[in-house]
Amino acid sequence: MLPPYGNWLGYKIYKVLTVGMLLRWILCTSVQFTFGRRFYVGAYHALRRRYANMDVLVALGTNAAYFYYVYTVIKASTSDRFEGQDFFETSAMLISLILLGKYLEVVAKGKTSNAIANPLGKA
Repeated sequence: MLPPYGNWLGYKIYKVLTVGMLLRWILCTSVQFTFGRRFYVGAYHALRRRYANMDVLVALGTNAAYFYYVYTVIKASTSDRFEGQDFFETSAMLISLILLGKYLEVVAKGKTSNAIANPLGKA
């Protein structure tokens, strides 16, 4: 935290629940269910066809981290001395990095297609 602003993320809202925990929950929920929606849809279609693909793996892994932290937030709001680790940023980071990788793959495929179509660099 920046010195003039203090450590406001550590302020307790209720029992052990802090402002930082609540803020991370809100921000990561939006990433999990808006940007991660494509993985849920892909996983649903794959599981309906009775096979697993990368979408199933991503949905399962990010949900494990996300819902463990939901448990941690609930436990922190009901306990006086609970000390759990949070993993909200883990699920948001995984979704972000996988989407970045997919974007870079599309860019690389486009450049490769252009290079094959124009071998001498003619436009």
